[in-house]
Amino acid sequence: MKQDQIKNLKQGTQIIYVPNHADSIDHPDCEEGFVTSVTENGAFCRYWSKYFSGHLRTVANSEKTNFRNLVIKNTHDQQEINKLIQTMKALPLYYGTVPEK
Repeated sequence: MKQDQIKNLKQGTQIIYVPNHADSIDHPDCEEGFVTSVTENGAFCRYWSKYFSGHLRTVANSEKTNFRNLVIKNTHDQQEINKLIQTMKALPLYYGTVPEK
């Protein structure tokens, strides 16, 4: 991810995680998800399950991901993402803490 793209990352930005060994976003090990918060050296993200459509792979926590492994790409309805983030904030005992923007 380029520096100007990093500046555009914010809570709710949809991303694809590209592992170091993958050569493109079409690699089967890539994962779709969205950003929950951004730090100086990475973004915390939630990823969609590849096995259960519409469900998160990790429910109780976000995963810190290096910027170099992220590509911004919309893969889901943005309203769905925004609604899920609000639900996550309302239920921290289930979803873990999600920062206010």
